[in-house]
Amino acid sequence: LAPPSVVKTLDLAACTLEDAKGVDEAEFSFDIESSGSGADDEEEINGFAGWFTVDFQSRTDEVGKQFGAKMTNPVHFSSSPEIGDTHWGQQAFYFPSAIPIQSNGKVKIDGTMEMIRSKENARLYNVKLQYTIGATAADGLNNVMDMVESVYKIP
Repeated sequence: LAPPSVVKTLDLAACTLEDAKGVDEAEFSFDIESSGSGADDEEEINGFAGWFTVDFQSRTDEVGKQFGAKMTNPVHFSSSPEIGDTHWGQQAFYFPSAIPIQSNGKVKIDGTMEMIRSKENARLYNVKLQYTIGATAADGLNNVMDMVESVYKIP
């Protein structure tokens, strides 16, 4: 529905354990348009999807050159929906209720995402999303919803 938004990038050659403990209020913005199918039924957005992408490749900058030899075969893997099924999968963050998109309308979602390491399991994170939703109908009328805050405890 919209291009992905990167919420954190880690350089594994230089990051610290503190860097990997979570995500501090990363901002995101999504502009989503109706498919324009002309159908009378409204389309809807049911939530966000989350995944990771990893690149293991040679660093060529001055800082990175000190961390190892040049890789002749860089490695890339992802749990993105475009990749298909992996044993990691994706994480769905469902909205409390679906967000309708009227035919030929637009929806804008602006907010922040915060990830906090779970106290019960250091490999898991709890996720806090705060966002506002603005909708523009085909007739040009605008509607803005109040700020929504949801906390997801990842099992």
